[in-house]
Amino acid sequence: MTVLRVHENPGIKGGSEVYIRDVMAELEDRGIRNQLLIIERKESGFRLHFQGEEQDCNGGEELVAALEKMLKGIVVDLVHIHGLSERTAVRFFLSRFKTVRTMHEPRMVCPGYSKFWTVSGVPCTKKFGLHCFWRAYSEKCMRSRKPANVLDAYLNTVFEAREASLQYAAVLTMSEYIRNEAIIGGVPEEKVICNPHFTKFKLPFIQFKGERKNFLFVGRLLKHKGVLELMQGMLPVLQAESSVTLTIVGDGPLYRYVQDFVDQHKVRSKVEVLKWKPSDEISALMKEAYAVLFPSIYPEAFGLVGIEAAMHSKPVIAFNTGGVSTWLEDGKNGFLLNEVSSSALTAAIKKLLDAPDEYARLAYNAWERANAYFTPQRHVDRLIEVYAGCLSAAI
Repeated sequence: MTVLRVHENPGIKGGSEVYIRDVMAELEDRGIRNQLLIIERKESGFRLHFQGEEQDCNGGEELVAALEKMLKGIVVDLVHIHGLSERTAVRFFLSRFKTVRTMHEPRMVCPGYSKFWTVSGVPCTKKFGLHCFWRAYSEKCMRSRKPANVLDAYLNTVFEAREASLQYAAVLTMSEYIRNEAIIGGVPEEKVICNPHFTKFKLPFIQFKGERKNFLFVGRLLKHKGVLELMQGMLPVLQAESSVTLTIVGDGPLYRYVQDFVDQHKVRSKVEVLKWKPSDEISALMKEAYAVLFPSIYPEAFGLVGIEAAMHSKPVIAFNTGGVSTWLEDGKNGFLLNEVSSSALTAAIKKLLDAPDEYARLAYNAWERANAYFTPQRHVDRLIEVYAGCLSAAI
């Protein structure tokens, strides 16, 4: 079987690209060949990347001609679209190949991709509609506020939800949250399949030892990632507990805010602020950590850091937003907080510190569940089943 993967970013920019890289390697080990086609949007049109070659083109018929030329003579059994918001290209694949799509985010049913109102700081609970034009400006929930771009994003959502979704052989999601959003948005329920993410880490159980109890945060330093709640929630614990420290790995617009907060509250000796680190260094930090904090107020599509923490035998404290509940069960492998506030975060951190036996149980459960379910073996087995089902349905 040969799968042509289609995406929009030529480099590693986030979880989608990491997933594509990792799942391609896993499938290749199973004898399933993968080809990666990048359709990168540029100011003047598009740049196609395929088999080491690049070609620039405009949209419409020129894009179709370029795709036909690049793929001429290439045997493709199945097309798997990951990130793509170009209707001409999607129609091209749907008209020529059996095609599946992964919703790495809610873009098929949300013109802003995120189901999040930036100004209000709360998840959007409305189905897309004409109100989205107003929200683009009142809530700043779209990636661009230029009228032409807002209209194009809205038309792309209409196309995906009402036209393309009827033609995809399957629509894959990483969490039940995204699956539900897809169905609410109009994607046929029978086509939406939840196949949760996996982590490549494979580690023995790590029993926590040591006096220093370091809490770890890994992520972009953005307001919607819960950085304000993180700092305000950790502060009372840092001030009261001599053995507790905090390590922050990440960068972003709130980097200066974090540094100023640490200095203002005189906890510089207890907070380490690192910028981005490669995965092996993050793994080393997780091994030494006491627990991992995931205070995102934004409805994450999944939250890969959560299962990576679990594979390192670390319980997670997180707010119950988006797809987090796919991997985190309150009181089972960490604390899943329904109240999104710094005070709720503080209370959960103290609870974890004050009950060592409870901590040990949560840590072991986190590791056990990650090894039982969030593995490449389970994910890829299910993915191959989906592929086989799609191909057999075409006969």
